[in-house]
Amino acid sequence: MPEVHTLVEGDDDRAFLSGLQATGLVEPRVSVGKPSGGKDALPALAAERARIGVPVLVVRDPDDLEPERVRAAFARSLQDLAPTLEDSPPGWILRAGDQIGRIALVLLGVDRGHELAQHFRLESFAMDDHVLLLLWKIAATYGSDLQCEGVGRDLAFKKLDELLALLRGQGVPVRDAKRVLHLFRGICGFRASPATFVDRTVRLAAGSARDELIACTAGVCASLREAVDFLSPPPPPPPPPPGTSA
Repeated sequence: MPEVHTLVEGDDDRAFLSGLQATGLVEPRVSVGKPSGGKDALPALAAERARIGVPVLVVRDPDDLEPERVRAAFARSLQDLAPTLEDSPPGWILRAGDQIGRIALVLLGVDRGHELAQHFRLESFAMDDHVLLLLWKIAATYGSDLQCEGVGRDLAFKKLDELLALLRGQGVPVRDAKRVLHLFRGICGFRASPATFVDRTVRLAAGSARDELIACTAGVCASLREAVDFLSPPPPPPPPPPGTSA
């Protein structure tokens, strides 16, 4: 099976996928490349690689848009770059001469009705949702047994809820998990980069809370498997030997 070239937005997205791959939840043939530098660059990068027959997996955040709108906008951008594009859910097929390229899009983040979105009053959705959900579930299960820079997870989330209430009570908007995680890291005194924090969280869960890791990432891992299967279909069967019927 060929490698699947994967495009992501930023270093933290790359750390999330690489962490899942290191724990065996994402297939080894998924090759996570360098961050693209943002959403706007993704369609052109995907079309460029698909034109030479490389299967391309695009992983991005929907932010405050409905998933259907994100997919439609992405398809329009691809169509502008490759008029011969064919819609083939869960992705697209691009024909360029003798080359046939495939592109699939996977959106990260929890649904608007998810318990995490309700508890933290999230209005914008992204990869950070999965990390926040994982930390939240670990705190509920293990409490102070798992420390983050010397602060028990249960205590950290208690103080996080208090801080969010204080900020919102003063009219400070907190709409997304990325900002919630910034506050959480501040409470814990975690000084490393967001990407390092994501990587450590996933690897910690893989070693100490694997059931929670599997449950919290089940949806995104299923979407990734479906996309990879689309991007790497099995080869056609060989033709029958001469003189035999099909």
